[in-house]
Amino acid sequence: MLLPEVGDLFWVPSFLLPGDPEDSRPIVVVERPRSELDSVQVITRTHDTKVRGVLHPADRANGLNLPGVFALKNHRRIQLDEFIEHAEQCGSLLEPYLSEVLEMWRL
Repeated sequence: MLLPEVGDLFWVPSFLLPGDPEDSRPIVVVERPRSELDSVQVITRTHDTKVRGVLHPADRANGLNLPGVFALKNHRRIQLDEFIEHAEQCGSLLEPYLSEVLEMWRL
């Protein structure tokens, strides 16, 4: 099984993100699982650019058609088996955005 890496971008269905009003949402992996029994730590991206976080421009190549924000308040932990089954990888978060998201997450 190929484990997700830090910086990988995925689309995940909202049932993996309890309380999320959208059908699906883009996420970035901020901590790689250490084993197949671990969980994946992610931060979700919202198109509400008034939310505090790391502003990210539209990125049509990855299906991100609107500007958005990776917000710390949207940090989640998803069980790896569910993540592997339902998440769809769409690319990687590029610099400088990845460094900014990781710095925000580590504070």
